[in-house]
Amino acid sequence: MGLAQIWRYVEHRRSWEIGFAVLPEYGGRGYGTETASLLLRFAFEHLDAHKVVGMCNSHNTRSAALLERIGAPRLIMAPLPKNGPRFLELVLIGKHR
Repeated sequence: MGLAQIWRYVEHRRSWEIGFAVLPEYGGRGYGTETASLLLRFAFEHLDAHKVVGMCNSHNTRSAALLERIGAPRLIMAPLPKNGPRFLELVLIGKHR
């Protein structure tokens, strides 16, 4: 169906990053949103996260919409690496409700 993961982003700031991928044949069924929401809740409730980061290619509108659905505002769009694709960085700050 896909994958989901969470990893330490900046240890001394209690920051974590989430990532996810859903195979095309399972897309649009809510699996990505449900999984990302669970990772987000886990980070704030069990890892004592101060910040959770999610990034996606700026052309990946479905991933950007998913991150926005779970509460991430669009904060920055920057080219990474130089002359490479543009990435959206969406950051969730504070305790999960």
